[in-house]
Amino acid sequence: MNKVKKATFLCIAVLAVLAVTSLINGQCPHKKSSSCAMMIEGASVDINKIEGGIRINITGDTPEVVKAIQDAADEHAKAFEEGKKLECTKCKEGKECHYACPCKVEGAVMKVTKNENGVAIDITAEKAEAIAEIQKRADDMSKSKEEPVQR
Repeated sequence: MNKVKKATFLCIAVLAVLAVTSLINGQCPHKKSSSCAMMIEGASVDINKIEGGIRINITGDTPEVVKAIQDAADEHAKAFEEGKKLECTKCKEGKECHYACPCKVEGAVMKVTKNENGVAIDITAEKAEAIAEIQKRADDMSKSKEEPVQR
């Protein structure tokens, strides 16, 4: 019985350390449940630089994944238009889970276009500094889909 208690305590301690580390780093522990269409399980993401910013193509192979991508993109676009911060759909703690989103650059304009396989999201700006930051954040995000970069 003593070994069971020790093993249970050790498991709880490890989980607590992981959770605290994740929160300290500014990352929500529910990354896969974010409202970001890029984080949908089964989504394929292709990010390209375009004149004035970036284009993110997010696609899925099944109707369920395509719908989830389109719904998340709609939610993201609506929140962007209303100036709301995006929250993790699982924890709902009001914590911003993905600080490096290119749409959070001052002066950014976002346009979502649905297609049969998902969405195309253009994030653009007029000022050179904003365009450079949008493209840098896109590079950061494409390098680390699982672990968003904190800004």
